[in-house]
Amino acid sequence: MDSKFFNGILVLLFPDSIFKKAVKDEDALKPLTSLLFSAFIFSALGIYVLKKFTYFKLNISALQVFLGIFFVFFVFILVTAFLSGLLNWVYSAALRIKKKKIVPDFLGSFCTHAYIVPLWMFLIFLHIVLYRIQDNVFLLILSIAVIIRFLDIEARLVKAVYKMRLMQGYMLVFLQTLLLFMGSFIGYALSNFINVNR
Repeated sequence: MDSKFFNGILVLLFPDSIFKKAVKDEDALKPLTSLLFSAFIFSALGIYVLKKFTYFKLNISALQVFLGIFFVFFVFILVTAFLSGLLNWVYSAALRIKKKKIVPDFLGSFCTHAYIVPLWMFLIFLHIVLYRIQDNVFLLILSIAVIIRFLDIEARLVKAVYKMRLMQGYMLVFLQTLLLFMGSFIGYALSNFINVNR
């Protein structure tokens, strides 16, 4: 399953085939097209969420919407490039499989991450905007299920780009997530410690 515009959505259902084709083609045009389409969709959803669940009064002209979509598009590109470059460097510098270093593949990492970075960013946006209704048990369960699915897709991305086994991808993503939570906890603890001692 593959599409020029809808891979950012189809990746939720068919991640293996989409990642495999993206790595094989090594063509950034289709991922960039998907990023532009994602910017359009998520900008529209973002405006709707802001109007529906916040107290902001948005009076936006058509030109502002147009410029906003391209701003989101370029943010998606920058975040995808940064994340792909960082993870590509970490994997190739720090990991070995059967005593062989992982072959770096920035283009493959970028082309595959382009399909999931907008989803992660939109999830973070929803978390920030909808913090007032986080006590809802249904939304909490749904959020956990979505995050687990996204981590599964990330593991399949690692498998496709760096030619790992799926279990190795799961272990790598688990370690990344663990380090991220530890870093967030340490940062939160330090900020509380600094505020208490002021």
